[in-house]
Amino acid sequence: MFLSPMDGIGFGAVASAGGAAAVTLEHCDASSSHTGQASSNAITFSNVDLGTQALDRVTVLGITTDNGNGVPITYEIENTAGTLVSCANIIAAAPSGSGGPYPTSYAAGGSPAASTSHTCSLYSLATPSGSFSGTGDIKFTFEGNPYVALVIYALYNASEGHIHKTFHNSSTATFQMDIPAGGAVIGVCGGIGDQAGAWSGDADALTENKDNMSASGNTRLYSASNTYAAQSLSHEIVFTPASAHTEFARTCVAFPPNNRISRALVHTERTGAAATAYTFSSCPLGVGKIIVCGLIYGADADIASITIDGTTATSLAVSTHDTYGRLFLYQVNGNTSATGDIVVTSDSGQSRCGIMVYLVKNAADSASDTLEVSASTNPSGTIDVPEGGMLFSVIGGNNGETPSALTGVDFDGIVGTESVYTVGHPENVAVSASRWYPSASSGGTVSATASQLKSLSAVSFAEAI
Repeated sequence: MFLSPMDGIGFGAVASAGGAAAVTLEHCDASSSHTGQASSNAITFSNVDLGTQALDRVTVLGITTDNGNGVPITYEIENTAGTLVSCANIIAAAPSGSGGPYPTSYAAGGSPAASTSHTCSLYSLATPSGSFSGTGDIKFTFEGNPYVALVIYALYNASEGHIHKTFHNSSTATFQMDIPAGGAVIGVCGGIGDQAGAWSGDADALTENKDNMSASGNTRLYSASNTYAAQSLSHEIVFTPASAHTEFARTCVAFPPNNRISRALVHTERTGAAATAYTFSSCPLGVGKIIVCGLIYGADADIASITIDGTTATSLAVSTHDTYGRLFLYQVNGNTSATGDIVVTSDSGQSRCGIMVYLVKNAADSASDTLEVSASTNPSGTIDVPEGGMLFSVIGGNNGETPSALTGVDFDGIVGTESVYTVGHPENVAVSASRWYPSASSGGTVSATASQLKSLSAVSFAEAI
């Protein structure tokens, strides 16, 4: 059975190969173009279509921008109370050398490494009926004032997390996508000029939508999507640009049915203040497992405890960043709050702290394996990952250096002990990275390459049965 994407209403619960309801797609505002330029570093698209209301609806935003400061700092959707709610960061692809929000040294084969002047990003948020209506404002905040083009999808029978993502910036992009039974995929391309590139691929590849929009001629967005009834671990998806398509960045993201494992990076925050306890207030969380990773730095830094929305978190892995720092991974199972305070308490006064927060769905309560590595350079180690499981890691570096290469995991986010949203580097950084493993990995290698990297912590989880 093959499912086609829907450019409007008509979704329904369709059984996947595993017996659970498959993801269905609604291409919102298919006949409309959402384009413009950020003014005073922000742009708001007013009263846009978020999709047909449903209890299990997830809204997905795909955007492209035309300059290096074009990766959003914040990305929000308005709820029924008129409040803007932060989305999860799925993939934020920025040009190298852009100056923000990622350090210029980051050039790994992950999301923020583009060699062009364009960016290409996807974000998600659960928008159930009762909390969100069928329309609402969408707001992006940037470091600069880029031109923006936006596409909106609604997913049903899905969670806000993703299971596989990939990014490409060569002339003809070929993606090998791992898509679970009943899953879905969305692709977005950004470029310049009046080109009309084409998505193609294997027999189950993306089916093109009608998005081919331009923001004042400075950036163009071309999107596509599809749903999948049968699992394949090697779908080939191709984007071929037209001859006028001289600058480009493109990404594809796969979403699983809501009974499968998934993850979403829901929050990143840091502080350079001296303290014994750091309170990060009203952090976006969500229903599921919460994993907090990050960096604490100061004289003889040690963590006494971490609480998430008042619940004491369990330590998963803590490695020595250097003489004065620690990298950490902590978890709380079964969180039910949309937001909550995260408190990181040390056993003595520290000078800096930064956190990155994952919402994880349908993972086992306890870790399958852990890894703690402290090294003078290029930290590396091995960790077992169960078939269908997920691997999470946090990697620390000095002098603002981030990995030039990652093995075994894919880049998700970065937090610095000083701001990473400006040109130049923070003194210390922590990079979060994760990967879904559709096949078992016994003794799989996790490593990061860069001369100033000092430590690596990692944890793996089986998919809940």
